[in-house]
Amino acid sequence: MATIERTGYQQGDVVEHSRRPEWGEGSVVSATAITHEGKAAQRLVIRFRHKGKVTVNTAVAELTTIEKRRDPDEDKELTPPTKNRSQNTSQFKSTATSGDGWLGQISQRNKNEFENELWQLPEPLTDPFLPITTRLKATLETFQYTTNPRSLLDWACSQTGLDDPMSKYTRHELELGYERFGVERERHLKNLIKQLKAKGTLEEAKEVRRWLKIPAAVSALDKAMNQL
Repeated sequence: MATIERTGYQQGDVVEHSRRPEWGEGSVVSATAITHEGKAAQRLVIRFRHKGKVTVNTAVAELTTIEKRRDPDEDKELTPPTKNRSQNTSQFKSTATSGDGWLGQISQRNKNEFENELWQLPEPLTDPFLPITTRLKATLETFQYTTNPRSLLDWACSQTGLDDPMSKYTRHELELGYERFGVERERHLKNLIKQLKAKGTLEEAKEVRRWLKIPAAVSALDKAMNQL
């Protein structure tokens, strides 16, 4: 099957991850334009045959597009419903959920999907082929998100690749997911700092701190370094 390298992707493209061939073919669910270190890139949500749904940054992920057409019916399955963002925020603020409601929804949903989607750390934070400092910066950038309703929705969109996360999750589920994401992120941040120390390059973390403009990221980095 012929393949081509591309830098621009759109929904429906079929790709392979060069560093993760075991994932098999993947179908692009959504593509969002982003800026990575001053350069144009895309954040893609891809559903891989042997991995499931993964969010990748084209600035760091090595993808190859496969020249093949996909069954149109598959698009219908992968395309999430969309709503106006202002409507989402209003719904998010006014959602009232009981314990039985959101617990029941979680128990009925595939547990692994919930875990992987809401609090699995994105690839730019964990890819072992990336320099530790690059992963550290990507990790600290996620501290831009807060539990503020609009910010939490933005985090959920980034994390899941959905235009409307509340079409799938309740407000309470997103809050729980963000809390768990924070725990996983803190553990990961400590591990990155330990790796830098083990290599004798802890000064790189101090250099990263100098350009940090997110107060929460500064505090988290200081905490991780003080716990060495």
